[in-house]
Amino acid sequence: MTDTHSTAGRERVRISLSSANGSEPATRQQLAGELYRKGSSTYLRYEELPDAGMGRTVTTMRIDPSGLRIIRQGDVQFEQTFRAGTRHLGYIQTPQGRLEIETVTHSFAFREGSGSLLPLHVQWSYDLSVMGEEAGCFRIELTAARELTP
Repeated sequence: MTDTHSTAGRERVRISLSSANGSEPATRQQLAGELYRKGSSTYLRYEELPDAGMGRTVTTMRIDPSGLRIIRQGDVQFEQTFRAGTRHLGYIQTPQGRLEIETVTHSFAFREGSGSLLPLHVQWSYDLSVMGEEAGCFRIELTAARELTP
């Protein structure tokens, strides 16, 4: 019997992503993606929405109990690591040029389903600086659940 929702250990998922900057209202996105395990890490991949302003860009998140690494490839390239209590340097490469970024991660929490990768829940908060200038304090919440068939 073949499961149409998983391919070689990959499972199609529905992603809910919420991002808040300081006291501003949170932005929310609903995305389709895929989730899989590789070694001790969980990977989540999805294509950015056209209205996100990143053109054709695919985001890959590598998640483990100690932190998260985000890699974006396509029209926008981005790499950044988030681990609670640490400072990390990264970058954003756009058609207009490269921007150096720095994050100080305040909190990170990661939870998978009991005996399964799903549902997946990840939360983190961090201060962001772009080219040495403070850009905000962000709170991110991400959940991934099994994609339901119509």
